[in-house]
Amino acid sequence: MKTKLIAFLMTGAALMLLGACTGQKNNAEADEEAEVHAPMSVPYSDVEHYFLKNGAELPADPKIDTQEQFDSLFGAAAVMGDDDDLPTQVDFENYFVIAVALPPTSQDVDLEDRQLLDDGETLTFEYSVDRDDEFRTFESQPLLLIAVNRHYERDTVVLSEVTDD
Repeated sequence: MKTKLIAFLMTGAALMLLGACTGQKNNAEADEEAEVHAPMSVPYSDVEHYFLKNGAELPADPKIDTQEQFDSLFGAAAVMGDDDDLPTQVDFENYFVIAVALPPTSQDVDLEDRQLLDDGETLTFEYSVDRDDEFRTFESQPLLLIAVNRHYERDTVVLSEVTDD
């Protein structure tokens, strides 16, 4: 009788331990899945010294895939100075461009890149807009361009304006 009781208690203890280990594994798997689906930051570089051509409108999709599409939308801005002020060249075989443009304004407006996030299906480009209270005697069109390695290319690119509240 004692042998059966000991065997019964040992089996119960083994089952409890097995259940505890299984629970830990499931929690670890859940944590891993949460990490996989959490958006990760994607590296990018600024594309500088361009303007949106007169009459050109950005397509609904902010992703620019080809040199031809880029050239149809943007012109190189003439900047006096050293070679650091030359327009950024983009290698469209290895990179694509994400563009943000605001309507023309006489207000001094700065577009500032914040971060590019990838959730595995969608790239979300977060940027902020800083508007000065002063108005100028001329209009300009705020433009922000970034180049992203095609390794991170997704079918959907979303623009998200971030405000500092």
